[in-house]
Amino acid sequence: MQNTELNDSLKPEIEFLLACIRPQPWAEKERAHIDSLLKNEINWEDLIESALYHKCISLLYKSIVDNLKTDIPKDVLAKIGAIQKSIAIRGLDQSGSLAYTVTLLNETGVDVLPIKGPVLAQRLYGSYTMRSYGDIDILVRKQDIKKSLDILLENNYVLLPEGIPRHIYDQFLKHAYHGRIRDPYGNMIELHWELTGFYVSKGIMYNDIEPYLIETEFCGRPSLDLSDEMLVIYLCIHGIKHNYQKLDYICSIARLLQKAPSIDWQMVFDIGKRFKINRGLLFSLALVDNLFALPPSKIRDELSAHGPDFSDLAGELIRWNLTPESEKDTSHPLQKNALYYSTVFDSKMTYISFFLHSKIVPHTDEWESVKFPKTLFYFYFLKKMYRVFSLFISNRLHIMNHKMTNSFQKTFKEKK
Repeated sequence: MQNTELNDSLKPEIEFLLACIRPQPWAEKERAHIDSLLKNEINWEDLIESALYHKCISLLYKSIVDNLKTDIPKDVLAKIGAIQKSIAIRGLDQSGSLAYTVTLLNETGVDVLPIKGPVLAQRLYGSYTMRSYGDIDILVRKQDIKKSLDILLENNYVLLPEGIPRHIYDQFLKHAYHGRIRDPYGNMIELHWELTGFYVSKGIMYNDIEPYLIETEFCGRPSLDLSDEMLVIYLCIHGIKHNYQKLDYICSIARLLQKAPSIDWQMVFDIGKRFKINRGLLFSLALVDNLFALPPSKIRDELSAHGPDFSDLAGELIRWNLTPESEKDTSHPLQKNALYYSTVFDSKMTYISFFLHSKIVPHTDEWESVKFPKTLFYFYFLKKMYRVFSLFISNRLHIMNHKMTNSFQKTFKEKK
């Protein structure tokens, strides 16, 4: 059920945003709450800024237009409308790029799975304009990576960072799970050969999810998508990997649960067991329950069987991401990540493997600052470890200085 303690600690702007992006229609109680928020002073600039950060501006705009058009200042509505228009234009451009890229690869025998982006927006909300996304993600078989790149480069796509030699790019791609390219019209595409960024105990490849793929249509052309069961798992993994920092991650899961009430949960947890991610699934569903009170009774039973752990951690994470209390926390991100990931992973070894992979394995962006020759490629691993370690030390020194300053000021005031 929804966390009433959390609501008491939220800013009015966040409360208003949460009410507008909820997947369920408003009941009388929710509508009364919205009316009470509107009677108070809402900082509209803060609201817009929060909606943009949490990638929920499209949901906010639709909710306002459908339900609150006469209750919102005209200049605020116009500003949100202008932002939504730019999102729609960009979504149209990226949808065309995705359809063209998928068709180009399909015609040469490469199977492609579009991930997130416009395909997810269309599936969850009925339109590619209802989510904002910075790039286009596609998954191919690992053995098709070289062929895919050859085809795309022959059709005027460009490797990113621009100017990176193909042989160096290929070296990065062996270790990282994706590489970036740009299409002829300036849209960025991430070409993946592993689905999760090695979040799970072993990489989830195209062949692993092939039994859970469904045929669909996008932009009038044949396409592939994940089944409801596999999509739940993927959305949970994606949200956890990004610490659920943005409400869009939780909204996407909530919307899928609403649109697909007949999800086979036994299949979901069987797949979760196979990839050792059931703790992460339960934690993600606890987040949805905390904010939107949406999961079906079977999932609530699973959450209850595991005690208060997941609900408590979900509430703590939401407070960290949504309340002003988070601004006072001076803990290093690595410390918070260590606690967070060690809780949501099914095993310590899986957590350690993911943590090391994320902090050691370099991506192509490392090439922009230092251009090692192919013979010294593995120096990029040392470079990334050095950068992570330097950031950790720098942050610790900053925190120590902050604490010493506060202590000095406190002592000075007491003496005075």
